[in-house]
Amino acid sequence: MCKQHENTDLLTVGIRKLIQEVPSSEKLLSETVCSMENEVCADRKCPNCGVDALEKYFDDTDMDREITYYQWLIVDGKVTKSRVTCEMHTARDELYLQYEKLSRHVYDAKRQHRELRVLKEGLKPGQIILHEDFSENYAIRQQGEIMAAHWCAEQITLFTAIVYYCPDNDSELQHISYAITSDELHHEKKSVYTFNKVILDDTQRRLPWDIKHVHYWSDGGSQFKNKFNFSNLIHHLDDFGSTADWNFFATSHGKGPIDGIGGEVKRSVRREFFFKGNLVVNNAREFYDAASNLNRKISILFVSKEEIHDLTEVLEQRWSNCKTVAGTHTFHHVKPSGATTVICARNSPFSGIHQATKEFVVTKEMIETTPTVDHEEKELQPDIPAHVPQDPVRQDVAVTGDYVLVEFITNKSKRLFVGQVLAQDRDQYDVTFLRARDSAHKKFAFPEKEDRSWVDAEQITQKMTVPTMDARHRYTFSDLTCVTD
Repeated sequence: MCKQHENTDLLTVGIRKLIQEVPSSEKLLSETVCSMENEVCADRKCPNCGVDALEKYFDDTDMDREITYYQWLIVDGKVTKSRVTCEMHTARDELYLQYEKLSRHVYDAKRQHRELRVLKEGLKPGQIILHEDFSENYAIRQQGEIMAAHWCAEQITLFTAIVYYCPDNDSELQHISYAITSDELHHEKKSVYTFNKVILDDTQRRLPWDIKHVHYWSDGGSQFKNKFNFSNLIHHLDDFGSTADWNFFATSHGKGPIDGIGGEVKRSVRREFFFKGNLVVNNAREFYDAASNLNRKISILFVSKEEIHDLTEVLEQRWSNCKTVAGTHTFHHVKPSGATTVICARNSPFSGIHQATKEFVVTKEMIETTPTVDHEEKELQPDIPAHVPQDPVRQDVAVTGDYVLVEFITNKSKRLFVGQVLAQDRDQYDVTFLRARDSAHKKFAFPEKEDRSWVDAEQITQKMTVPTMDARHRYTFSDLTCVTD
């Protein structure tokens, strides 16, 4: 479910309990725009439409009346369905705010699916579409499992993908379904890079022509939508022998056939040993062996954590020189434009609709970082024990769960934002940002549309104390002295 859609529905339902004339959220949205096909209306720049159209539903209402409704909120770093109680005028203001933002979200969701459809219809030989995502990890269970085994069940990563292609100009669109199993449980940039390499290598062996260009499609999860992945696009021709662009669905709107692949693979293995009793699976390799025999229409591949480490070790130098792209979460199309830059756009361009683009530098300098297999060179490297980290994770800047002050430099000006650390990868931090809820910038809350980005350690200027939270889920920081938003 989409958090933004669900919260808008929950708020609308809560208000409708007291104001029965209020229609469904879909009808309310349509009343605030001239057309959802018009980007000007979706961006709330049209002078003829807007959320003021909803004022009529509150004309004869006691605005001091108490109202209760539910919202999906981030509380102490966890997503919970929380009960909200406030006065009607506060709920009305929140309704306006949510519908103000919902129009662009709905436009992006519909637009991206339409762009994918147009791309499929016009796909040429030499081009492929690679639609991918991580499936939920598979937890190994056994028939007749003892109680103690419940607490130490091993998990398996399952990465699913569909490759679309046209064999020739006269053929219809065809596809190859993939499921990669792995014992590497970290869903991040290294795994994504390695899995894509394995898929592209296998696909190339099956096709009658060389792959010239790859159109990647995925959701906007942080494992895909980050500066490291953007840097990989710049080096895609050197790494894989083809150019590429990356396209993102709107948040929580990337569901598709790949979700069925993960479900089918897991269901086939589970059915074999739970109901037939013909199978015992204890690790990722055994799961791969079983899934390969049980699924003839899905190409099952296995990638070990050692393969991921060996392939991406050289990429650490490339990634250490990456720069954050301001406003990453707002873009749904990224393509390389030079040796160090990428072009970003709010939507994919395949339907020919004109749109503004922005160019960003994502690599500080050109460095030779294409992975190579050179066994002689690797033998000259000193052996380092596995238990000794080569690049230890820093604990002095921040750890997962900390609230921090983050600095962004745009157009020679500095802006400071309050955020909470969700994950860490060496000197990189995955941060979700809060927004000020008062003019004095003293009270903050997590926005309905998650604002999330990877930042460098040097961008974190302050680690703050744990904030206090009021009944409206607004956070106050005792040691916050200066903030832009």
